[in-house]
Amino acid sequence: MDCLLFWVEAHPALAGWLQAIGGLIAVAVAIYVPYRQKNDALEMEIGRINYNEKIKIQAILTLVIQINAFLRLADATANKGEGWLHADIDWGYLDSTLEQMKNIDVIEIPDPTVITYVVLLPISIRELQKTGSSFKGKVYETGSDRSLKEFLKLKLELQALLVRAENACTTKIKSLG
Repeated sequence: MDCLLFWVEAHPALAGWLQAIGGLIAVAVAIYVPYRQKNDALEMEIGRINYNEKIKIQAILTLVIQINAFLRLADATANKGEGWLHADIDWGYLDSTLEQMKNIDVIEIPDPTVITYVVLLPISIRELQKTGSSFKGKVYETGSDRSLKEFLKLKLELQALLVRAENACTTKIKSLG
């Protein structure tokens, strides 16, 4: 260590070089610190946006799962036997779910595919309700009534739409991390 100090004192120009190198390091740090702070702030903002998007899509996914579960329950509790189907569905539950979907601001949904389902699902449910209301509370023999055939067709289409919506929401949630 003594040798190093003696060598530095023996070379007077070395102090200037050390000041120049120190100055360059100070400039580099002065450039890097704000750059790093800006990048960290951007990463935090992206994380916040992704979190908010994920929350919105999870809310939509919850509604999709609720509607799908409701239709499955209606299938399971329907009086099925010897070609008969009891088509009595409590539309009030679906109406409340539709109200929740109305409260979703599609402008704030980040994924166009999910927006498509948020728009199409209420239309499909309303069409199903309209067709189903003509025979609500009645028992029909499967295949004997045109409105029942239409209802069952619309129900299957809605269930397929729900599956696609659930897949789209799940995929988007996974992509957001």
